[in-house]
Amino acid sequence: MKNNKVTNDPKLEAIKEIIFGDNIKKYDKEFMQLRELIEHQRKEFDDTVKSVKNDFFDAFDGLKKELKADVKSLQKETTKALQKVDKDNALDKKRIGKMFEDLGKKLQS
Repeated sequence: MKNNKVTNDPKLEAIKEIIFGDNIKKYDKEFMQLRELIEHQRKEFDDTVKSVKNDFFDAFDGLKKELKADVKSLQKETTKALQKVDKDNALDKKRIGKMFEDLGKKLQS
């Protein structure tokens, strides 16, 4: 607060003391308390934002892992289902072939 040259002037300080007296000291103290309060609240806010940010990223990472696991599981299930379809198609082809053989034998007899 006393960084500029005007406030360091002893004459000005004497005039302020005459005009404001003890009130200026009281105001200076109150302003200092307000500055400290604002700084404290700013720090608390910054800490809260940091905490929320960390919680968000942790939750996001958890969801990402769950999603990967679900996708992997679905891929396995899909692969099994496709293998079953392929196997069923092969069996159907054999059955159809057998039916044609039987039909051919019946037609020959």
